[in-house]
Amino acid sequence: MDNLKDLKRALQKSNTMLEIMKNILNQLDSMVYVSDPRTDVILFVNDRMKQHFGLEGGIGEVCYEVFQEGLNERCKFCPCSQLDIAPDAVIVWEEHSSLTNRIYQNTDRYIDWIGDRKVHIRSCFDITDLRHTQDVLEYQEKLTEGLNKAAITLLSQGEKTFEDALDIGMFPIADTVGISRIVIYCYMKGDLQQLYCWDLESGGLIPTSVLPQEPPNKDLIKILSVGQSINHQSIYMSPILVQGGFWGVVTFQDRLNERIFSEAETELLNSAAHLFANAIMQYKMEQDLAKERDLHDKQIRAALDQATSASKAKGDFLSNMSHEMRTPLNAIIGMTAIGKKEENIDGKNRALIKIGDASTHLLGVINDILDMAKIEANKMELSDIEYDFKKMLDKVLTFIRFRSDEKKQSLTQSIDESIPRFLIGDEQRLAQVITNILANAVKFTPEGGEVHLEVILVEETVESHTLRIEVTDSGIGIAPEKQEKLFQAFEQAESGISREFGGTGLGLVISRRIVEHMGGRIWIESKLGHGAKFIFTIQAKRSERSEDDTEDGTESDNFDSMADDTDLHGKKLLVAEDIEINREILLSLLDGFGLIIDCAENGKDALQMVEADPSKYDIVFMDIQMPGMDGLEATRRIRALPGHNREKLPIIAMTANVFKSDIEECLAAGMDDHLGKPLDMDKVIEKLRMYLSSAAKIK
Repeated sequence: MDNLKDLKRALQKSNTMLEIMKNILNQLDSMVYVSDPRTDVILFVNDRMKQHFGLEGGIGEVCYEVFQEGLNERCKFCPCSQLDIAPDAVIVWEEHSSLTNRIYQNTDRYIDWIGDRKVHIRSCFDITDLRHTQDVLEYQEKLTEGLNKAAITLLSQGEKTFEDALDIGMFPIADTVGISRIVIYCYMKGDLQQLYCWDLESGGLIPTSVLPQEPPNKDLIKILSVGQSINHQSIYMSPILVQGGFWGVVTFQDRLNERIFSEAETELLNSAAHLFANAIMQYKMEQDLAKERDLHDKQIRAALDQATSASKAKGDFLSNMSHEMRTPLNAIIGMTAIGKKEENIDGKNRALIKIGDASTHLLGVINDILDMAKIEANKMELSDIEYDFKKMLDKVLTFIRFRSDEKKQSLTQSIDESIPRFLIGDEQRLAQVITNILANAVKFTPEGGEVHLEVILVEETVESHTLRIEVTDSGIGIAPEKQEKLFQAFEQAESGISREFGGTGLGLVISRRIVEHMGGRIWIESKLGHGAKFIFTIQAKRSERSEDDTEDGTESDNFDSMADDTDLHGKKLLVAEDIEINREILLSLLDGFGLIIDCAENGKDALQMVEADPSKYDIVFMDIQMPGMDGLEATRRIRALPGHNREKLPIIAMTANVFKSDIEECLAAGMDDHLGKPLDMDKVIEKLRMYLSSAAKIK
């Protein structure tokens, strides 16, 4: 009798635990079912999965008959066979259901179930919409690539005739969108005249007389002439307006399929139509100019060629810049959207890491553009600061080694022992040149290749040292006739380099100018397919510091560690910044350092807060561009306040204006130092440590 009671109690407890487990599984956001791994019989299906698959029951049925259509035996891709071999494994995979025609991400494992037995549990999410979004993005990228190929072909006509370039340029558009025939009409004397016809079956561009086409009729011309396109019965007509007037129309026809072109496709076709029309107009204009040339023909031709070459180079450059900036922006926007959707903290963190990587890449592109702007405006200036040469090299090599290790490359170095440890010059710019050349070597060297850095002391005088720095790689190499282009603004050795390997193409141009400012020169020794050696020399001023001297203070690898050796607790910081998100970022990153921080939203508020209690703040971070009263004016007025503290209060500029003239303007207004935006937190803490040290205390 007691055994029977014990059995009932155990059964009740087991049922209670089963109900608790079912309730838990029903609360999950994912779809879940539990099955017997030996028989594939379903033991439990949560409510979310029942609703998604339209199940009224399911329990007691075989899983592959419930969730797939037309199966009478276990799925070939069933993970239970793998779990039988590794019962503790977790298998994550994607599956297409023939029943719902949807795509799912499944997570399968074995767990302990009621009655001390192992069961198979599957948790899954419907990722069909995500995959569709990815497909749309890939198709849009394909459309853009087709347009870029056409543009490059027409812009870099080279030795080809215009008709040949137009023929080749039309193919990627037709191939990408699925076009069989392209016809270009020009509106002349009240009617449309056929200029060019490209036909897939005929092999490309053919004479108008061979395949004349019926142009759009008068009614269609009325619609097209006001700039309205026509998308009807597998034909898309894109009108061309020039300075408000009707120039003509380009028709695109799919003769193999009945279709209406999508919005993305029509955007591409409109761009292609304007590309073709502009190319034709430019070609016609050049023909007219050629007829009018006189005795000065050679001079005019040379000037035109030079202008065309410069225009093409800058056009290619701008196209490449657009790609280099849009690519990380696309990643930032896309990963932000994904991060918002992610409910799992690991997924959000992965999205944030990728956003950070893309932001860093985008900042590098912007810095290259700013450096190029300085060069073009003759504002590239170098600083003369004493620095530890060997420590600088170690930092550069540590940074590059991450990239070389990813490609399993051998990165070696050979540093002349006679080079002094301390030199005087622009450490940051020299590191920029070495980093750029090493990064290029790693980029253009295949996996398992070799990259070697060698630094030699060439000459030593009473005032300076001449260094020779060589970077040798086993990469793709560069043909001799292409080498000079590497160091020219808006030029690259090959037009396909940026598409295949990425990058702005400005690095070597900037490096050349920096090296020349350092009293040296840069050149390359290479053969196509046999690697490359980049060589440059620089002049560095002699330092009086001995090899055994130690530097004042120690550098920190990141701003978190600076809190360990800097007592900022209780120091009062005033932040004058009109952009809320900038204030939020700075406050968040400085949280934990013990600073007491007040904020002002403009220069007037900052002035009033300092004027109310001149001895309250230990340091001020002042934005420059603010509404009402800017940071420069606020600083001037603070310096004009009565009292002893007004002159000693450190005021640090925070601004995205980083040219030397901008920094000098800040200093002239009475500021003590400068921080460029986006803020480098290592430098922020460095400035705080510098001005809040015992030697710089105000109070």
